[in-house]
Amino acid sequence: ASVSAQLDVTDFFSVYGSFAEGFNAPRLLDLYITGLHFPGSPVAMLPDNFFVPNPALEPERTESFEGGVKLGLSDLLSENDGLRFELAMFDMNAEDFIAREVDVGAGTTTFRNLDRVDITGVEALARYETRSFFGGISFGRVRMDDLVDEEPVDDAPADTWVLDAGLRLADRQLTIGYRGQFANDQDRVTDEELATPGYGVSDVYAQVAPRTGPFRAFELGVFAENVFDKTYRRHGSFIPALGRALRVQVAWRGGWR
Repeated sequence: ASVSAQLDVTDFFSVYGSFAEGFNAPRLLDLYITGLHFPGSPVAMLPDNFFVPNPALEPERTESFEGGVKLGLSDLLSENDGLRFELAMFDMNAEDFIAREVDVGAGTTTFRNLDRVDITGVEALARYETRSFFGGISFGRVRMDDLVDEEPVDDAPADTWVLDAGLRLADRQLTIGYRGQFANDQDRVTDEELATPGYGVSDVYAQVAPRTGPFRAFELGVFAENVFDKTYRRHGSFIPALGRALRVQVAWRGGWR
């Protein structure tokens, strides 16, 4: 169940808020997962880590509040340009929260219920666009705390910044851009072995979407991911992410006739 409301203060500024109650039954994967989670380290004398099933998991129940503001301005520096700003904050109270528990020393990972967990966060976005240029930056922060044990919950993601910028050329039929994701250290954990160092990853891309000619129904995208071949891992993962990679995507925008 949920209820929400939005107030348009002006034609370019609005505020909103919502309240929701949720029910989250455990997945079959959470209940009965088995197998190797991640390999150990002979150098650090750590064993292989294996999933341990927990068929006794209880459903998770939540109450959440969210509020924020939206701002949209146009024709600031040039005709038909636009500036958008969004800020959202949320607070969620969860009972029987389903959390992943990793014991590096014992070599086990299992899912268990935490009696009461408080989750708070903030998301912010600023983006500017013209006919030939776009650029934006966003930020996300989440804090998860076990209110009974008075400890952080290990699964909370790291504070993350995302930068996206590019050019639209050839009458907006060609887009070239850059996307960078920058994560802070995540050391709000119950065991220092579970901490994750910060990282920065850069992608570049080009997309072609002709509006005339025989290929007007198609869109081609070429994405060079992790162009600097950065070695890193996302928080919650114990396996390094992929290194440099090239991805090609073809989409058909036509319809059946």
